[in-house]
Amino acid sequence: EALLRYDIMDTPPESGFDRITRMAVTVFGASISTICLVDANRVWFKSRQGITHREKPRAHYFAQKIIEHGDVLTLEGMNETDRFRDRPFVSSPPGLRFFAGAPLLTPDKQIIGAFCIADAKARTLCPTDKTLLAEFAAIVMAEFEGRRLDRLLRHERDMSHRTALRLTEATHFDPVTGVANRASFNETLRAVIQ
Repeated sequence: EALLRYDIMDTPPESGFDRITRMAVTVFGASISTICLVDANRVWFKSRQGITHREKPRAHYFAQKIIEHGDVLTLEGMNETDRFRDRPFVSSPPGLRFFAGAPLLTPDKQIIGAFCIADAKARTLCPTDKTLLAEFAAIVMAEFEGRRLDRLLRHERDMSHRTALRLTEATHFDPVTGVANRASFNETLRAVIQ
């Protein structure tokens, strides 16, 4: 439900989000960076660098672990542990050895996805890098939230405009016949005279 409020799933790629994932690849020196959103069955990538697919089954991707963990998560030496060795991203290309992600948190603390980096090279993240990864996630969520609020404001303006039109119709037209009444005549006359 929290994810649906943002109306972002299955939308086309956008240069602004692609710019953020490209920047993360450069900043962290990672070969992969993604903005992924997690629904009931799948992980869908709003933006991705270093991978080609647009989505994966939820059970196959590591963003699920971030949702369970609830904070910045790093997985190191993934090819060396039984827990991850058989996962598609580890056992086949790109052959991940490292994964890190920060949750995409809504204002009411719901996790709708993650901002992730990954690499086929073994590596670790220092505390500063973990903080920076969380900042990338916060930037993405600020954009999502801004769009959601903008959509709500437009909807409220549209509803106000429709209500005003209905009120005008109610005061200027007979509700039974729909014929213009005296108030409508007077308003039209004033407009013509001016």
